[in-house]
Amino acid sequence: MGAQVIEGDNLHTPEHYSPEDESIFRLDAISSRQLMKLVRALYFAYDRESADEELLEMLEAAVTTLASQDTSRAETLLVSLASSHNRYDREFAIDCAPNLVNRNYSFVRNLLVSLHNSFVADRSDDGTAERAILCVVTMQIEGTIDDHQARDITSRFIHDA
Repeated sequence: MGAQVIEGDNLHTPEHYSPEDESIFRLDAISSRQLMKLVRALYFAYDRESADEELLEMLEAAVTTLASQDTSRAETLLVSLASSHNRYDREFAIDCAPNLVNRNYSFVRNLLVSLHNSFVADRSDDGTAERAILCVVTMQIEGTIDDHQARDITSRFIHDA
């Protein structure tokens, strides 16, 4: 019998287990407020070069996993982040949006349009509107959305308030 690895209450054989198979982030067990605190802490540390971008990517992957298990819960978390007055929360919501586009295109479209338009209308200059545009362009280039969908989203952007 091969060596076994014990992690918590789970027993895994090395042939079938990889640490990458499990997320260190249990989004099904935390509130929107706790997620906001986590996002802010990771971005704050990343901005100061005291945390690796890999942690943010792992958190984004956890949102994707949550969306595959409970799309409405993932959407609720992203709406909370997008509605925040904190730039880090909004950035994370935008960064996660492409991961939900195949599950609920209209949700992603409305999220990006809302973020873009609210910051153009307020003439805020924190980069949120530009990040929403970049997200659409990136999804189009990567083939996550087609040209019609990209036009659908960008046609809803207000261009000058």
